[in-house]
Amino acid sequence: MLKRILVVGFCIGLMGCDDDAIVYPPDVKETVATELENTVWKPTYAASNESGTHKQESLSQAYIQEIKFEDNVVVVTERTGKVTRYGYDVSNANNSTNFPDPVQLNVKTNYANLYLTLPRDYSNMEMYLRIKEKEALFYEARYKK
Repeated sequence: MLKRILVVGFCIGLMGCDDDAIVYPPDVKETVATELENTVWKPTYAASNESGTHKQESLSQAYIQEIKFEDNVVVVTERTGKVTRYGYDVSNANNSTNFPDPVQLNVKTNYANLYLTLPRDYSNMEMYLRIKEKEALFYEARYKK
């Protein structure tokens, strides 16, 4: 009985230990938000399958014309001129000792999927957008600051 109590006590003690080297998802989100604050991204490449086949579009026809990070949200300007603010999560952050590279942001929208992928140095960004879950229509683009 004493052995069981010691083993349980030891296990509880281990669970209470906190490793400062672990990178937690909220810390990743906070770091990304701070590092991207007030950056504005414009498309350098745009493509879609809007015409029925996957093809490159002119930059003026990119579905998302501008992406800006401010106040822990993503501000998206669509080609129609509509400006909307969305929250986001870092979808590939986990409790690990490494900061994710690339960083993938899952933007919280009414669309089926809006993902932004950035290398750790934030030199460029890729966007993937699917409007409706069961439709084949999608948009993709690359952006630079």
